[in-house]
Amino acid sequence: MKVNKETEKQIKKLGEETFNAAILIVLMSTILTFVFVFSDSDSGFFITVIWATTIILVGILSVSYTKEFKKKIVTPLLESRNLKYFPDKMINEDLIKESKLLASYDEIHGSDLVQGDGFSFCQIITEERDKDRDEDGKTETHVMFNGIFYMCELPVSVSGAYMVVKSFVDFSKIFPITSKNRIKLDYEPFEKIFDVYGNDQIEGRYLFNLTFMQKLVEVYNEFEFEKLCICHGRLYAIFPNRELIEVPFLISGLNDEKIKRIKDTVFFLASLRDKLFERHIKIMKLKDAIY
Repeated sequence: MKVNKETEKQIKKLGEETFNAAILIVLMSTILTFVFVFSDSDSGFFITVIWATTIILVGILSVSYTKEFKKKIVTPLLESRNLKYFPDKMINEDLIKESKLLASYDEIHGSDLVQGDGFSFCQIITEERDKDRDEDGKTETHVMFNGIFYMCELPVSVSGAYMVVKSFVDFSKIFPITSKNRIKLDYEPFEKIFDVYGNDQIEGRYLFNLTFMQKLVEVYNEFEFEKLCICHGRLYAIFPNRELIEVPFLISGLNDEKIKRIKDTVFFLASLRDKLFERHIKIMKLKDAIY
Protein backbone atom coordinates (compact mmCIF):
# COMPACT_ATOMS: atom_id res chain seq x y z
CA MET A 1 0.00 0.00 0.00
CA LYS A 2 1.68 3.18 -1.20
CA VAL A 3 0.66 5.50 1.60
CA ASN A 4 3.57 6.86 3.63
CA LYS A 5 3.55 7.53 7.34
CA GLU A 6 3.50 11.29 6.82
CA THR A 7 0.26 11.01 4.83
CA GLU A 8 -1.17 8.81 7.56
CA LYS A 9 -0.33 11.46 10.15
CA GLN A 10 -1.89 14.17 7.99
CA ILE A 11 -5.18 12.35 7.52
CA LYS A 12 -5.32 11.42 11.23
CA LYS A 13 -4.71 15.04 12.15
CA LEU A 14 -7.39 16.18 9.70
CA GLY A 15 -9.83 13.67 11.19
CA GLU A 16 -9.13 14.82 14.73
CA GLU A 17 -9.42 18.50 13.76
CA THR A 18 -12.67 17.81 11.93
CA PHE A 19 -14.08 15.87 14.88
CA ASN A 20 -13.06 18.55 17.39
CA ALA A 21 -14.52 21.31 15.20
CA ALA A 22 -17.81 19.41 14.92
CA ILE A 23 -17.96 18.93 18.70
CA LEU A 24 -17.24 22.63 19.23
CA ILE A 25 -20.02 23.66 16.83
CA VAL A 26 -22.53 21.34 18.52
CA LEU A 27 -21.45 22.57 21.97
CA MET A 28 -21.85 26.23 20.97
CA SER A 29 -25.26 25.50 19.46
CA THR A 30 -26.35 23.75 22.66
CA ILE A 31 -25.25 26.71 24.78
CA LEU A 32 -27.08 29.19 22.51
CA THR A 33 -30.18 26.99 22.63
CA PHE A 34 -30.26 27.13 26.44
CA VAL A 35 -29.71 30.90 26.33
CA PHE A 36 -32.77 31.39 24.10
CA VAL A 37 -34.88 28.84 26.00
CA PHE A 38 -34.40 30.70 29.28
CA SER A 39 -34.77 34.14 27.75
CA ASP A 40 -38.04 36.02 27.61
CA SER A 41 -38.07 36.25 23.81
CA ASP A 42 -39.81 33.93 21.40
CA SER A 43 -36.99 31.41 21.01
CA GLY A 44 -38.49 28.90 18.54
CA PHE A 45 -37.35 30.67 15.37
CA PHE A 46 -33.81 31.34 16.64
CA ILE A 47 -33.34 27.76 17.87
CA THR A 48 -34.42 26.45 14.47
CA VAL A 49 -31.90 28.73 12.75
CA ILE A 50 -29.14 27.68 15.16
CA TRP A 51 -29.57 23.96 14.57
CA ALA A 52 -30.13 24.31 10.84
CA THR A 53 -26.83 26.19 10.67
CA THR A 54 -25.19 23.54 12.86
CA ILE A 55 -26.28 20.73 10.53
CA ILE A 56 -24.98 22.64 7.49
CA LEU A 57 -21.60 23.39 9.08
CA VAL A 58 -21.07 19.82 10.29
CA GLY A 59 -22.08 18.58 6.85
CA ILE A 60 -19.49 20.82 5.20
CA LEU A 61 -16.81 19.54 7.58
CA SER A 62 -17.76 15.93 6.84
CA VAL A 63 -17.72 16.40 3.05
CA SER A 64 -14.33 18.10 3.21
CA TYR A 65 -12.86 15.30 5.33
CA THR A 66 -14.35 12.61 3.05
CA LYS A 67 -12.78 14.17 -0.04
CA GLU A 68 -9.37 14.39 1.62
CA PHE A 69 -9.59 10.82 2.91
CA LYS A 70 -10.41 9.47 -0.55
CA LYS A 71 -7.68 11.58 -2.15
CA LYS A 72 -4.89 10.74 0.30
CA ILE A 73 -5.78 7.22 1.42
CA VAL A 74 -8.15 5.46 -1.00
CA THR A 75 -6.64 6.70 -4.28
CA PRO A 76 -3.04 5.59 -3.48
CA LEU A 77 -4.40 2.31 -2.12
CA LEU A 78 -6.18 1.49 -5.38
CA GLU A 79 -3.47 2.82 -7.64
CA SER A 80 -0.99 0.51 -5.90
CA ARG A 81 -3.03 -2.35 -7.42
CA ASN A 82 -3.19 -0.72 -10.89
CA LEU A 83 -6.82 0.28 -10.41
CA LYS A 84 -8.31 3.56 -11.58
CA TYR A 85 -10.47 5.39 -9.05
CA PHE A 86 -13.06 8.12 -9.69
CA PRO A 87 -14.70 9.16 -6.36
CA ASP A 88 -17.44 11.28 -7.98
CA LYS A 89 -18.31 9.07 -10.96
CA MET A 90 -20.38 5.97 -11.64
CA ILE A 91 -20.83 3.34 -14.35
CA ASN A 92 -22.66 4.55 -17.44
CA GLU A 93 -26.38 4.47 -16.69
CA ASP A 94 -27.10 2.90 -20.09
CA LEU A 95 -25.04 -0.13 -19.04
CA ILE A 96 -26.87 -0.29 -15.70
CA LYS A 97 -30.19 -0.33 -17.54
CA GLU A 98 -28.86 -2.90 -20.01
CA SER A 99 -28.28 -5.32 -17.15
CA LYS A 100 -31.96 -5.24 -16.13
CA LEU A 101 -30.88 -6.09 -12.59
CA LEU A 102 -32.45 -3.08 -10.88
CA ALA A 103 -36.16 -2.42 -10.48
CA SER A 104 -37.51 0.68 -12.19
CA TYR A 105 -36.50 3.91 -10.49
CA ASP A 106 -37.02 7.67 -10.74
CA GLU A 107 -33.57 8.78 -9.62
CA ILE A 108 -30.15 7.18 -9.57
CA HIS A 109 -26.99 8.31 -7.81
CA GLY A 110 -23.56 6.75 -7.98
CA SER A 111 -20.02 7.25 -6.74
CA ASP A 112 -16.66 5.58 -6.11
CA LEU A 113 -16.14 4.14 -9.59
CA VAL A 114 -13.29 1.63 -9.71
CA GLN A 115 -11.93 0.36 -13.03
CA GLY A 116 -9.46 -2.38 -13.86
CA ASP A 117 -8.55 -4.58 -16.79
CA GLY A 118 -11.92 -5.58 -18.22
CA PHE A 119 -14.05 -4.81 -15.17
CA SER A 120 -15.70 -1.92 -13.36
CA PHE A 121 -17.75 -1.43 -10.20
CA CYS A 122 -19.21 1.40 -8.13
CA GLN A 123 -21.69 2.37 -5.41
CA ILE A 124 -25.26 2.81 -6.65
CA ILE A 125 -28.39 4.23 -4.98
CA THR A 126 -31.74 4.22 -6.77
CA GLU A 127 -34.86 5.99 -5.52
CA GLU A 128 -38.55 5.87 -6.36
CA ARG A 129 -40.75 8.94 -6.03
CA ASP A 130 -44.31 8.73 -4.69
CA LYS A 131 -46.96 9.40 -7.29
CA ASP A 132 -49.16 11.25 -4.80
CA ARG A 133 -48.20 14.59 -3.25
CA ASP A 134 -48.66 15.50 0.41
CA GLU A 135 -50.58 18.49 1.74
CA ASP A 136 -47.63 20.77 0.97
CA GLY A 137 -47.49 19.58 -2.62
CA LYS A 138 -44.28 17.62 -2.07
CA THR A 139 -43.47 14.02 -2.94
CA GLU A 140 -41.40 11.62 -0.89
CA THR A 141 -38.68 9.40 -2.32
CA HIS A 142 -37.83 5.91 -1.16
CA VAL A 143 -34.54 4.06 -1.59
CA MET A 144 -35.05 1.03 -3.83
CA PHE A 145 -31.46 -0.20 -3.98
CA ASN A 146 -28.30 0.77 -2.13
CA GLY A 147 -25.28 -1.35 -2.86
CA ILE A 148 -22.53 -2.23 -5.30
CA PHE A 149 -23.00 -2.63 -9.04
CA TYR A 150 -20.39 -4.78 -10.78
CA MET A 151 -19.69 -5.50 -14.45
CA CYS A 152 -16.99 -7.23 -16.46
CA GLU A 153 -16.28 -8.24 -20.03
CA LEU A 154 -16.68 -11.92 -20.85
CA PRO A 155 -13.58 -13.74 -22.06
CA VAL A 156 -15.78 -16.02 -24.20
CA SER A 157 -18.32 -15.34 -26.92
CA VAL A 158 -21.89 -15.65 -25.64
CA SER A 159 -24.76 -14.87 -28.00
CA GLY A 160 -27.65 -15.54 -25.63
CA ALA A 161 -28.87 -13.66 -22.56
CA TYR A 162 -29.12 -15.21 -19.10
CA MET A 163 -30.41 -14.15 -15.70
CA VAL A 164 -29.38 -15.78 -12.42
CA VAL A 165 -31.82 -15.18 -9.57
CA LYS A 166 -32.45 -16.53 -6.10
CA SER A 167 -34.58 -19.67 -6.29
CA PHE A 168 -37.39 -18.14 -4.23
CA VAL A 169 -37.66 -15.04 -6.46
CA ASP A 170 -40.82 -14.72 -8.55
CA PHE A 171 -39.30 -14.37 -12.02
CA SER A 172 -42.48 -12.82 -13.40
CA LYS A 173 -41.67 -9.70 -11.37
CA ILE A 174 -38.22 -9.40 -12.89
CA PHE A 175 -37.81 -7.33 -16.02
CA PRO A 176 -37.46 -9.97 -18.77
CA ILE A 177 -34.35 -10.39 -20.88
CA THR A 178 -35.53 -12.33 -23.91
CA SER A 179 -36.89 -15.46 -22.37
CA LYS A 180 -38.40 -16.88 -19.20
CA ASN A 181 -37.19 -20.39 -20.03
CA ARG A 182 -35.38 -22.02 -17.14
CA ILE A 183 -32.01 -23.53 -18.04
CA LYS A 184 -31.83 -27.16 -16.91
CA LEU A 185 -28.66 -27.72 -14.90
CA ASP A 186 -27.33 -30.58 -12.81
CA TYR A 187 -25.36 -29.18 -9.88
CA GLU A 188 -27.52 -29.37 -6.77
CA PRO A 189 -25.53 -26.99 -4.47
CA PHE A 190 -25.94 -24.25 -7.11
CA GLU A 191 -29.59 -25.00 -7.89
CA LYS A 192 -30.50 -24.91 -4.20
CA ILE A 193 -29.59 -21.22 -4.26
CA PHE A 194 -30.24 -20.07 -7.83
CA ASP A 195 -32.40 -20.48 -10.88
CA VAL A 196 -31.00 -19.63 -14.31
CA TYR A 197 -33.20 -18.31 -17.12
CA GLY A 198 -32.18 -17.78 -20.72
CA ASN A 199 -33.00 -18.24 -24.37
CA ASP A 200 -30.57 -21.01 -25.35
CA GLN A 201 -30.56 -24.31 -23.47
CA ILE A 202 -27.44 -25.67 -25.17
CA GLU A 203 -25.31 -22.53 -24.79
CA GLY A 204 -26.67 -22.02 -21.28
CA ARG A 205 -25.55 -25.48 -20.15
CA TYR A 206 -22.18 -24.92 -21.80
CA LEU A 207 -21.72 -21.56 -20.08
CA PHE A 208 -23.00 -22.73 -16.68
CA ASN A 209 -20.72 -25.73 -16.51
CA LEU A 210 -19.73 -27.39 -13.24
CA THR A 211 -16.62 -25.24 -12.71
CA PHE A 212 -18.47 -21.95 -13.32
CA MET A 213 -21.35 -22.92 -11.03
CA GLN A 214 -18.92 -23.95 -8.29
CA LYS A 215 -17.20 -20.58 -8.53
CA LEU A 216 -20.53 -18.73 -8.38
CA VAL A 217 -21.44 -20.63 -5.21
CA GLU A 218 -18.07 -19.68 -3.71
CA VAL A 219 -18.64 -16.02 -4.58
CA TYR A 220 -22.14 -16.13 -3.10
CA ASN A 221 -20.88 -17.71 0.14
CA GLU A 222 -18.05 -15.19 0.48
CA PHE A 223 -19.65 -12.00 -0.84
CA GLU A 224 -23.38 -12.53 -1.33
CA PHE A 225 -24.87 -11.20 -4.57
CA GLU A 226 -28.58 -10.89 -5.27
CA LYS A 227 -28.89 -11.25 -9.05
CA LEU A 228 -26.55 -11.75 -11.96
CA CYS A 229 -27.02 -11.16 -15.67
CA ILE A 230 -25.00 -12.24 -18.70
CA CYS A 231 -25.80 -10.41 -21.90
CA HIS A 232 -24.18 -8.44 -24.74
CA GLY A 233 -20.74 -9.85 -23.93
CA ARG A 234 -20.77 -8.74 -20.30
CA LEU A 235 -21.48 -10.12 -16.87
CA TYR A 236 -23.39 -7.86 -14.45
CA ALA A 237 -24.02 -8.43 -10.73
CA ILE A 238 -25.47 -6.48 -7.84
CA PHE A 239 -24.47 -6.71 -4.18
CA PRO A 240 -27.22 -5.09 -2.06
CA ASN A 241 -26.66 -3.41 1.29
CA ARG A 242 -22.92 -3.19 0.72
CA GLU A 243 -20.83 -0.06 1.09
CA LEU A 244 -17.84 0.11 -1.22
CA ILE A 245 -15.88 2.94 0.43
CA GLU A 246 -16.85 3.39 4.09
CA VAL A 247 -15.01 6.48 5.29
CA PRO A 248 -14.03 6.37 8.99
CA PHE A 249 -14.49 9.74 10.68
CA LEU A 250 -11.53 9.05 12.94
CA ILE A 251 -8.87 6.48 12.11
CA SER A 252 -6.36 4.86 14.40
CA GLY A 253 -3.94 4.13 11.57
CA LEU A 254 -3.65 2.40 8.24
CA ASN A 255 -4.74 -0.85 9.89
CA ASP A 256 -8.00 0.70 11.06
CA GLU A 257 -10.89 -1.77 10.81
CA LYS A 258 -12.84 0.35 8.32
CA ILE A 259 -9.79 0.78 6.10
CA LYS A 260 -9.32 -2.99 6.22
CA ARG A 261 -12.94 -3.44 5.09
CA ILE A 262 -12.33 -1.07 2.17
CA LYS A 263 -9.31 -3.13 1.10
CA ASP A 264 -11.15 -6.44 1.52
CA THR A 265 -14.18 -5.27 -0.48
CA VAL A 266 -12.31 -3.53 -3.30
CA PHE A 267 -9.69 -6.22 -3.76
CA PHE A 268 -12.30 -8.99 -3.70
CA LEU A 269 -14.27 -7.30 -6.48
CA ALA A 270 -11.08 -6.52 -8.38
CA SER A 271 -10.20 -10.22 -8.36
CA LEU A 272 -13.74 -11.40 -9.15
CA ARG A 273 -13.29 -11.58 -12.91
CA ASP A 274 -10.15 -13.68 -12.52
CA LYS A 275 -12.00 -15.90 -10.06
CA LEU A 276 -14.90 -16.52 -12.44
CA PHE A 277 -13.03 -16.74 -15.74
CA GLU A 278 -9.63 -17.95 -16.86
CA ARG A 279 -7.45 -15.22 -18.34
CA HIS A 280 -5.82 -17.28 -21.07
CA ILE A 281 -8.20 -15.77 -23.66
CA LYS A 282 -7.42 -12.24 -24.84
CA ILE A 283 -10.26 -9.85 -23.98
CA MET A 284 -11.32 -6.40 -25.03
CA LYS A 285 -10.70 -3.46 -22.72
CA LEU A 286 -13.71 -1.97 -20.96
CA LYS A 287 -15.00 0.97 -23.00
CA ASP A 288 -17.32 3.89 -22.32
CA ALA A 289 -17.95 2.82 -18.74
CA ILE A 290 -17.77 6.26 -17.09
CA TYR A 291 -21.02 8.14 -16.55
